[in-house]
Amino acid sequence: MPDPISALPAGDLPADPKRIFVYAGFWWRVAAYLIDAIILLPVGIVTYILTSHGTVSFDTLDDESTRAVSLFVPKAFAAFPGIHVGIRGLFIHALSWLITLLYGTLFQCSRLQATPGKLACRLRVTDLGARRISFWRSLGRQCARIVSGFTIIGVLMIAWTRRKQGLHDLAAGTLVLRASYADPVVFVPPSVA
Repeated sequence: MPDPISALPAGDLPADPKRIFVYAGFWWRVAAYLIDAIILLPVGIVTYILTSHGTVSFDTLDDESTRAVSLFVPKAFAAFPGIHVGIRGLFIHALSWLITLLYGTLFQCSRLQATPGKLACRLRVTDLGARRISFWRSLGRQCARIVSGFTIIGVLMIAWTRRKQGLHDLAAGTLVLRASYADPVVFVPPSVA
């Protein structure tokens, strides 16, 4: 059972006597991620359409833009020798990553303290004192999340760390909290006859 952290200073979190905040578990965070992925899906579709129209070819032709790109990423497509990505395609992919990075950064440092996916799951990103995080801390968290996602273990850490922190949370000094309502369940033992 998550460790309630209602003893932490309230910081920027809304004050509601029945609302408590607990560390957000792995599956709640996965659900929030999936909702955000669905929201960002149109960006991916537009990127695919713009990239596939004349910038990605599946033939063995080597045009000028492919040679220019090969100076920067010489081994990137070694496993796929028939695929050539032009500079325009790389620019559009970089733009898509930047939009995704800013999406998370700006929402998490905002007054909302969460992306729309996190809001739907009642999650908030805070610093270790349960306060709203700054833009730079949010940006650092998002950049560390990229590394955390590549290693996979950095994300899986959420399942077993005491405060449900991933590698990116530890690096940025952040917590992800889930709002829960404290309706006490009273245990009444059965009467022994």
